[in-house]
Amino acid sequence: NAPNSAGTANRLCSGILGSLHELGVFGMYKWFPLTFFRDCIGGAVYLSVYEVGKRMIGRESSSFGHFASGAAAGVAVWLTIFPLDSIKTKLQNSQFTQKTNLFGIKGAFECFRQSWREASLYRGLFPILIRSVPVHALYFVVYEWILQRLMKQNDSILTSNPSPPFTASNKEL
Repeated sequence: NAPNSAGTANRLCSGILGSLHELGVFGMYKWFPLTFFRDCIGGAVYLSVYEVGKRMIGRESSSFGHFASGAAAGVAVWLTIFPLDSIKTKLQNSQFTQKTNLFGIKGAFECFRQSWREASLYRGLFPILIRSVPVHALYFVVYEWILQRLMKQNDSILTSNPSPPFTASNKEL
């Protein structure tokens, strides 16, 4: 196991150093706009579907509401961002490097056109959807549980100490 992990580390380091040598420092951020665009869309869909789902179920404080809304949010986000993620992954794997500019826009459009023709934009989505249901459902159940505990702790701190912290009393003045 140790020699195998050492080989993986060496390949990773040589890949990073090769990219730096070939593309320069800015080449390491070549696909950043695509990643940023994907994550902005994904974050908006993810949190919106979760909040709307909680309100539609009508159980904003129940574990079932968090579980079902989290599962729906996970499915919705992957249905939305999967084509962008597929394109980004293909571009990062250098299938379209000859047709790219600094930020990869030209290569992204070419990759999208080819993936659309091959009907491969959603290839591999089903296993991700199966995985996303329990992962995102449990993520939001745990998130809400921790949030409730922190809110209770914050309330108890505020009610047990009515005077604001770091203020001098009349005796100290």
